[in-house]
Amino acid sequence: MSQPNLARATKIAQHLLNPITAILNRLLPTFAKDTLEQDSTRDLIVKQADELLLAEVPAAAIIPRAARHRLIRRVLDGLLDNLLLSEIEAKLTAIADVGVEGMGVAPFASEKNNPLAEISLGVRGITIRVIVDASSDDVLKEVSDQLTGWRKPQAMEELTGFYTVRPLEDLNPTVSEAWSLAYKLSQIEGILSAEPAIRQLPETPNFKELGAEAATAAGPVAFIKTFGMQDHGVPQAKTAPEWSLEKTYAKAIWTVGNYGKDVLIGHVDTGYTEHPEIISNIRKDLGYDTWDDDADAKDDLDSSLWDKVRAKMPVTNPGHGTGTGSVIASPQGWQVSPPIGPSPVCGTAPNASIIPIRATPSVVILPTGSLDEVAQGIIKAVKSGARVISMSLGTPWGADELELAVQYALDRGVIVCAAAGNVVLAESWLTAVTYPAAYPGVIAVAGCDYFYRPWRDTCRGKEVVVTAPGTDVWRATAELDGFWPWEKETVFSTGQGSGTSFAVATVAGIAACWLNYWGGWDSLLQKLGDNPRSIPEAFLECIHQHKATNINIPNSAPPDLPDYPDFQSQDFGKGVINAQELVKIDPLEALKQKQAAVAVPLVAPVSHVSVADKILSDMLRLLPRVEIEKLRSALASDLGLTEAKLDTFLESHGRELLHHAATSSALRTRLREITEAQPPSPVAAATALAVTATAVPFYNDSLIAQLGLRGSDELRKDLL
Repeated sequence: MSQPNLARATKIAQHLLNPITAILNRLLPTFAKDTLEQDSTRDLIVKQADELLLAEVPAAAIIPRAARHRLIRRVLDGLLDNLLLSEIEAKLTAIADVGVEGMGVAPFASEKNNPLAEISLGVRGITIRVIVDASSDDVLKEVSDQLTGWRKPQAMEELTGFYTVRPLEDLNPTVSEAWSLAYKLSQIEGILSAEPAIRQLPETPNFKELGAEAATAAGPVAFIKTFGMQDHGVPQAKTAPEWSLEKTYAKAIWTVGNYGKDVLIGHVDTGYTEHPEIISNIRKDLGYDTWDDDADAKDDLDSSLWDKVRAKMPVTNPGHGTGTGSVIASPQGWQVSPPIGPSPVCGTAPNASIIPIRATPSVVILPTGSLDEVAQGIIKAVKSGARVISMSLGTPWGADELELAVQYALDRGVIVCAAAGNVVLAESWLTAVTYPAAYPGVIAVAGCDYFYRPWRDTCRGKEVVVTAPGTDVWRATAELDGFWPWEKETVFSTGQGSGTSFAVATVAGIAACWLNYWGGWDSLLQKLGDNPRSIPEAFLECIHQHKATNINIPNSAPPDLPDYPDFQSQDFGKGVINAQELVKIDPLEALKQKQAAVAVPLVAPVSHVSVADKILSDMLRLLPRVEIEKLRSALASDLGLTEAKLDTFLESHGRELLHHAATSSALRTRLREITEAQPPSPVAAATALAVTATAVPFYNDSLIAQLGLRGSDELRKDLL
């Protein structure tokens, strides 16, 4: 093995040994001493330790499961020897020299494209918010003093008081260590909050390990349902590539709206490609990559190491920005000869221009994931002149920096559109609208099909403003083809896809044409009284007041959709957007009607929401139809706390609790069990059975037991 690969092998080994040891130290006291000599008990300990290791050090998944188990077993037996390094060396040699089939990792042509060159265990950094006053510089200096081996705090653009701190390349803190450092920083006088940014995907079952019993219980439909993204497969949609434009009457306003010409649309996504369908409308000169912090927003179409090692869940999104961008602003007709793909794609604003913002390699984002990058992406788009922003991404819980970035855009007259979200987790009762779509003022868009039926995997709820086509939608595709790096080439085509990503892209294009219909942004600003915020408010109000197409809720599961959920029409906003009817509503009159309808009290009531109640409200997004007091009581009981102490615990550790709930299927399931939430659909129940059949059993599934194994030292100390 070459010296660089040997060094990397050593680095991985060094970073795994301490977490494995710490995890085993937590696990062992939960087992009876007289059972520890039994092979069956040790096998169970190894499996449990491996599950916790992937939560603690996500990049450990680069080592095959069987090899991880052997490493853990050796630590458990106290016989760690040179075989540890030799096994990792052998694994890395296979990856570096010949590639590994089934891991999605090809050999590397150079160090530059070798994902092992910069090993990240999952912690991207820590976000801090400081009180802005004369002592701010002293506070930041203390932060640097506390974080030995970290870079200096970097201010977030236009977000006063917010800073990001990144670890140096050679420093790879684990998830627990990052939370501990965040707690340490939060104790510094002058710091309002500190939270780690963690690149981690939610737990999902490994289908290769599903047994026959589990497969029979859930069936193939349930397996697909686990990941969402099911097409409806409507035959009429296959032969009509512009059906989504027709169903929304988007073309009806093109002539007056000038097809969206001269409107800049900020597209916060995975970046752009040179796809002939859309490249003519991409403003590369205005783009930015907030993920890598440079001016090149191009999508390299290659999943990050992080996505590769968690590839058992298909939420990697190379080419996603190309697809959603084409639904927004792909010009009419074929752009090249010979044609690319089975059918041309046409956006709802075919003359608009897109500002590409690469903010994330995956549009499924954790609350402690890449929200900094999304927030900065919004701001970059606004400062580059965007009048509309489209975001086909989401996270279950928001963050202050993301909300402030959204308000920054709205205050400057930008129409902000975001996807309601897709049901992509195993527990398909988790249907709450994701952030940033759930923020007030954002146009949250759910998905429907050709027959105006709700797409079966759309998130939904009271935050939805409007619905648009979200399944079987024609869009451009871009992907890398070829096994060896020197053989890989980009393949462009077109095809159908599903997701609220395409629903929001449809509405964003209509918003651009709506601006032009009313004379353009500047003219509309003057018409509405020179208040920039009035423009997004007027668009929102016009949607509320226009005659939308009714959403079609079938009385029973349609024959062509056997696993169809039980939908409620009130969860889909105004209905399916109708551009032709939308422009019949005068924006100024719409605002006047809104103001007349709202009774303004002489003294506005002041509402104070405690930190604990905010955490509980966020958690309720996982538990539809559960009262907050029920959740409070159930949490306190399962955590072994009084309700008064629960509030104190949530004030200190609520965000970490949300993080573990987002990444642990076991925690989410426990939350639902203790609150007796609404039972899942039969398909969801079958899927849950399949997940349970492959889950590693723990002796105690209570929240206090699980957090005692998963949580940071500070959380466990306060809890136990």
